[in-house]
Amino acid sequence: FDAISQEDYTAMFGIFANTRPATVDVRAPQTEAITRERMTALQQEITRAVKQDWKASWATFPQRLAAWQPKNDAERKEAEANGHGPLAAWLAVRDVSAEQFAAKWKVAAKAGHEWVQQRDSWNKEATNSGRAWWPGFDGNLTWTNSGRGVQTPVEQSEFLLLPEGERVIAGLLAPGFHSARQSLRDRAVVASSNFKAEGGKLWVRVAGQASGLRFVVQNYPRSGLIFPKSVINSAQAQWMEFNLDYWKGDTIHLEAWTAPDAPIETAGGEQAAFSLLEVACPTEADRRPPEPGVPLQRFAPRAQPANREELLADYTLAVRTYSCCHSTSADGVEFINFFLRAGLIPNTLKELPTAAPLLEEYRKLAASLKAPIRAPGVMEGGPGDWPLYARGDHKKPGALVPRRFLSALDATPYQTQQSGRRELAASITGPGYDLASRVIVNRLWHHVFGRGLVATTDNFGKLGDLPTHPALLDWLAREFQKSGGSLKSMLRLLVSSQAFQAQAAPSPEAAATDPENKLLSHWTLRRMEAEAIRDGMLSVSGELDLTAGGPGVDGATPRRSVYVKIIRNDLDPFLAAFDAPVPSSTQGRRDATNVPAQALAFMNSPLVQSRAAAWAQRITAAEKDDTARVLRMFREAYQRDPDHLELQQCLATLTETAAALQRTETAAKTMREQITAAEREIQTLIAPVLEKLQTTAPAPEAAAILPLAEWDFAKDATDRRGSLTLQLHGSARIADGALHLDGKTGYASSPPLPKPLRAKTLEAWVSLDTLDQSGGGVLSIQDLQGDIFDAIVFAEKDPRQWLAGSNVFSRTQTVNGSPEKNVSQPVHVAITWAEDGTIALYRVGRPYGQPYKSAGPVAFEPGKSQLLFGCRHGAPQGNRLLAGSIHRARLYDRALTAAEIAATVTLEESSVPLGAILAALPAPDCGKHRMLTSRVQSLQEKLASQPSGTGISDPWQSLALALLNTKEFISLR
Repeated sequence: FDAISQEDYTAMFGIFANTRPATVDVRAPQTEAITRERMTALQQEITRAVKQDWKASWATFPQRLAAWQPKNDAERKEAEANGHGPLAAWLAVRDVSAEQFAAKWKVAAKAGHEWVQQRDSWNKEATNSGRAWWPGFDGNLTWTNSGRGVQTPVEQSEFLLLPEGERVIAGLLAPGFHSARQSLRDRAVVASSNFKAEGGKLWVRVAGQASGLRFVVQNYPRSGLIFPKSVINSAQAQWMEFNLDYWKGDTIHLEAWTAPDAPIETAGGEQAAFSLLEVACPTEADRRPPEPGVPLQRFAPRAQPANREELLADYTLAVRTYSCCHSTSADGVEFINFFLRAGLIPNTLKELPTAAPLLEEYRKLAASLKAPIRAPGVMEGGPGDWPLYARGDHKKPGALVPRRFLSALDATPYQTQQSGRRELAASITGPGYDLASRVIVNRLWHHVFGRGLVATTDNFGKLGDLPTHPALLDWLAREFQKSGGSLKSMLRLLVSSQAFQAQAAPSPEAAATDPENKLLSHWTLRRMEAEAIRDGMLSVSGELDLTAGGPGVDGATPRRSVYVKIIRNDLDPFLAAFDAPVPSSTQGRRDATNVPAQALAFMNSPLVQSRAAAWAQRITAAEKDDTARVLRMFREAYQRDPDHLELQQCLATLTETAAALQRTETAAKTMREQITAAEREIQTLIAPVLEKLQTTAPAPEAAAILPLAEWDFAKDATDRRGSLTLQLHGSARIADGALHLDGKTGYASSPPLPKPLRAKTLEAWVSLDTLDQSGGGVLSIQDLQGDIFDAIVFAEKDPRQWLAGSNVFSRTQTVNGSPEKNVSQPVHVAITWAEDGTIALYRVGRPYGQPYKSAGPVAFEPGKSQLLFGCRHGAPQGNRLLAGSIHRARLYDRALTAAEIAATVTLEESSVPLGAILAALPAPDCGKHRMLTSRVQSLQEKLASQPSGTGISDPWQSLALALLNTKEFISLR
């Protein structure tokens, strides 16, 4: 609504300002009710059993305390706590003589009494100041909560039982909110009511693990430098400090949460918990809460022991009293928890025989509890209306605006003690309110007919368009309500209408008087949406995967487009070209542009070319007659037969394309022969020099087979042929002339390739650490996102076999090679990708398995592709990493012949650098070598630029691509 008033906006904002972000358990809660009811009963039984077992231990408590020694410095510091810890008094006097006892006790007692006075003063201000204090459950803050973990707060101390191990009790829970009273898998969000920030310091006492705490200003839950948050990760209660000077005068509230309820704000796994104990805003800015530690004087203020035995008796009485009662004192809980951690109170299965069998049953039940399935949502906060800000200045609040619906429709304020969300929902969807029904049926009409009855689907306000058929819109809204809001029923009604079944050709009168077809005299021809275009291509190719459900996939995967991942900063390029919405905002009506990028995408996109190739391959395999093939392609693409002229044009195109491809192949063959002849001249030229320089000579022709890039790892990761020096990652290292990879974190990557690459050869000498790995990449070429790739991969589809890896196996087939048996010794592996899509594998210079025809090769663009060593593709995770060593690797910008690969296999035995060869050649021969090398490079560039470089190697693939490139294929008729 573009004409919404400021008062309407404030009324609506007030509704949602009284909610708090939370997550909702979407499972049926009754499935665990019986288990949790039994666990609650067992907690009470275990508590009674533990206290029963403790009774017999109090007689020996003085002896245990007298013999106690701190396990480490941390426990000693906690016990003393600068003179006011639980055992500060005992440690101060236990080793003194009888004559010195009274004087030492006086000093120790004074430190304890000073801490008690500070604590009492802190609590007194909590009672009198009214500054948003919440010690325990007294104070002026109210709290709302969501999640299993905080259905009810703890009002009296209770045991927190450990889910495993020899120890029984983790500690006593103080009064407050605790999210893990039964399970660390339980989730919780707790939020306070709003209060005014008066500046100074905000103190919050918390404990827990993998949880978070923040204060929220004006209901704006952000994080950053001026929106602070803290991670809760301490088993012992601690005070967190926040400075409120910047927010003085603003309304704020507090929120605490377990990690899975706010995964972006808080890192952590399924095990998470928090305890929210106290909140305080002292009136004095420099006022600080008491330091940690609770001394004996808090519980025995009049104690005046004359010797060690009387002091031990005082400790025994205090510990026995506060461990066996349901204390409402946070100090008492903290005092007892120290003695539990120190092992001075029985807390093992052996020491608590009465409780042990009950605990065993409790732990089995706790282990059966499953983590909730969560969905983002909100929970109710404290109710209240929101002020109207003068000219939008939040520092100048005006009169309160009562929460209500839009004043133009119903200005009656909501009478509720909650946020008003329920009342707003009733105003939108309840009886007598047709607005929501009009909006949804108009959107359905828009998706069915291409234009809504109200063309501005997102705007029913003054700046929006008027409905072309207002009575029809109202009737559809009423029908929608009668069906109970059934989308399927409404869609069935629309597609069975005469308007939907009308032909697309307008009459001359309609074309003249209603060119936009607002009156629906005929069907409006329009382009399909991006997802439908992509799904249509996958459907005609026969590759569309109709499997329902599962995670999102990349655009190269042949699943329905609804499953293609939407990443805001990495949108699928094909869908984006055809106006798929940008997910940064809602878009009720998509754009329908007609731009050159769309034509280029249909002509050059690997997605389209590979689908055309698959479609052509399927049609030619199914039909033997050319006419029958063309008829079938038209029926599948356009749902009609071609007319006589179209059929003749298609058949003529096939003939012309076949002739053109033959001419191209003849020219390519001639250039390949010229390249071979030049390489032989190079071989003849350098052969004498190689015989002198090589100690163990490889085949002479191998040195003349020049790669685009080469790495021998003699000293480092330098490219010996160009500029593709590698960067090592993780544990990858170079030693003893090899790149060593551990299969866990190690891999290497190259900078972006400087030239395009289609036909190619990947070659590597690799030794495997173990044969029991599946999917590790030896050498890969990929786009920079890691989505599209070709690679030498070990044992991904078949155990211990080499294969040509590719994205979701789109160009991968099993070649039925022999299983690898060589461990720790270098093995030569090479794979060639030819221009016609043929892929061939080689091992130790000989063919490995059977070559096959793929839908490739893929065109890897300059500056947008790179090489990976030791990682199949993308991020180093799962089974993508190789455990082994790469001794040498080569990249060629053409498919080597079998003879060439048989020659290059000997390079790793003894290699002579090209520089040494040229230095040994006579000057005239050096010049001739440069000339021949330049000729080979020029011929290779010409070969790469041939029309076959478009990826079309078959006349039927060319026809399939042409049919996909028509407007009829992408239009809805």
